[in-house]
Amino acid sequence: FQTRLDTLKVVCSELTLSAVDRLVQLGGAMNGYQRDAPVPLERHFRDLRSASLNYSNDRLLGAIGTHVLLEGAGRLFLPVDDL
Repeated sequence: FQTRLDTLKVVCSELTLSAVDRLVQLGGAMNGYQRDAPVPLERHFRDLRSASLNYSNDRLLGAIGTHVLLEGAGRLFLPVDDL
């Protein structure tokens, strides 16, 4: 169960950071990365960037890899029917 949560944390933090990074790029410096912008992308980008640092994604990926090698990849994700 913990491996599934760790995998979810890594995937979500990487995908959301990528999405906000693209929004910042689209908005440019004036709209995308300004503290007083109508949509606070700068704050979201900063918060999401720190998500991978709070409990390092690299450490989680190492733990997930070790678990998969020891237990097998078949148990890493829930079947679609269980969602």
